[in-house]
Amino acid sequence: MCQEFILQWNKQIDELERAGVKLVMVSIGSPENCQKLVDHLGIRDGYLHVDPDNTIYDALYLNRGVKETFFSLSTPQAFLERLKKPDGLKDLGEVLSKWSKGTDIMYICVLFSCFSLCKLPRSYHNAHHPTLAAVHDFSAFFIPPKQEQALLQGGSFVFDGAETLLAHYDESTAAHADLEQVKEVALKRAAKK
Repeated sequence: MCQEFILQWNKQIDELERAGVKLVMVSIGSPENCQKLVDHLGIRDGYLHVDPDNTIYDALYLNRGVKETFFSLSTPQAFLERLKKPDGLKDLGEVLSKWSKGTDIMYICVLFSCFSLCKLPRSYHNAHHPTLAAVHDFSAFFIPPKQEQALLQGGSFVFDGAETLLAHYDESTAAHADLEQVKEVALKRAAKK
C-alpha cells in the first residue's frame, strides 16, 4: 500500500468507526517495517497490517508485473487527475515532506528517482549524491521481503461478511480507487444495519 494512500485512509478512521465500519489496511512487508512505517508516517496504530508472503494479494488476484509497475499509462493519468483537483497532491506532499530534512530539493529527486533510490545502498548515495544524502531520510524506503513483491499492485475492497460490495484492482502504480466512492459504499451499507 502506498504511503500517500495510507495517509488518506488514516484521516478517515474516526468517521468510519462512528458508522460501524472497520478499516483494515494491508501492505507487503515485515512486522518490524510495518511499525517503522506507522511511526514514520505518524498514523494511528492498529490499522496497518502486513502480508509478508503476499497471501492476501494472491487470494485477491491483485495485478502485478513490470508493465503495471513502471510502464502503464494509467500512472501518469492518475497523477494528472490529482493535479486537476484542489489539494490533489496535498497528501503526496505530506509524504514527501516526511522524507526531506528541510529542503525542497528532495521533492524533485523523489518524484523522478524513487525507484532507483530504493534499490541502491545508502553508501552509494552518500558517495555519488552527497546533496541527496544530506537532505534525504532513507527510513521511508522499505524493501519487500521478496524481490517480486515490488511489482505487486494494490486494490480497495469493501466487504460485508462474505459479501463483496466493492472491488477495485489498481491498474498500475498510483491508480488507486477513488477514496470517497469506496467510503460511500461502506457508509451506505453501514447505515442500513
